[in-house]
Amino acid sequence: MTDQADGGIHEIVFDENNSERKSWKFCETSIPRSEVVFLCQVSIIFVLIIFCCVKLCLSVSCEETTVFVAILSSAVGYILPNPKL
Repeated sequence: MTDQADGGIHEIVFDENNSERKSWKFCETSIPRSEVVFLCQVSIIFVLIIFCCVKLCLSVSCEETTVFVAILSSAVGYILPNPKL
């Protein structure tokens, strides 16, 4: 691998010197970018999980159930930590 930026996920939080980017300014306070991104991701995943659970309870056909089970299991798999040995 090279040291050049290749458009990967590492560019979201860190700059070319491998240090965290500057925090965002909001109402005269400084908010770390990584915390904002994390909280937004977790919030969206939880809303998606709740939506899928509600749709599963209200679904009548098997086709609807299959779609929402797939979305629900993907969202839960995304939010669970990776297993470690």
